[in-house]
Amino acid sequence: MIAVSAGVGAEVRACYPNIADRVTVIANGVDRTRYAPASSAERIAARARLGLPAVGPTAAFVGGDWGRKGLRQAIEALAQADGWHLIVAGRGDAGAFGALAERTGVSGRVHFLGKTDDALSVYHAADALVLPSAYETFSLVAYEAAASGLPLIATAVSGIEDILLDGVSGYRVGRDAGEIATGLRKLSDDPALATQMGAAARRMTADYTWEVMVARHRALYDDTED
Repeated sequence: MIAVSAGVGAEVRACYPNIADRVTVIANGVDRTRYAPASSAERIAARARLGLPAVGPTAAFVGGDWGRKGLRQAIEALAQADGWHLIVAGRGDAGAFGALAERTGVSGRVHFLGKTDDALSVYHAADALVLPSAYETFSLVAYEAAASGLPLIATAVSGIEDILLDGVSGYRVGRDAGEIATGLRKLSDDPALATQMGAAARRMTADYTWEVMVARHRALYDDTED
């Protein structure tokens, strides 16, 4: 049994104790060549492609199942984080969440992109990833964003907890708008710190390349054959 994160591995062992000694953790991989920090020119171009303001701190929220992943809390956080914009990429009820943004007074700072095949532009346009998710198994989005040099403001759920060091590669938060807003304000108040955290986030993905993970799968099969 191969689990894609330490958290999932622990869950499987707890639920199926009879096979606990046969559970191995091998994560999914991330393409660190494709997902890399944007240059200034790439950042400007990405914002232009997505129809976003050329300047201003911008967070990204990427994925579907918006309720579970915490889009409500991310939108509500904007009311407490002046100047921040939020890119929402993925499929969901844009009408309902757009109404929430309207009620919260931040509708002009929330940008719904819908489903997109161009996640790279989203990461290049952003200054941080916000993902206050209730549950994940691995969260490839978090790894792609981290590899792209974005600090993570996220819950410490399976997969994410393995690369999110609080105060180093981002901020661990609960599903709480106030905590998310505090993290956003810290990043915009100290751009040098934000840059350091983005670099740390990228370093955290160094052991999660596809090459590393394929090698681990090969080694596991070789051990099994023996």
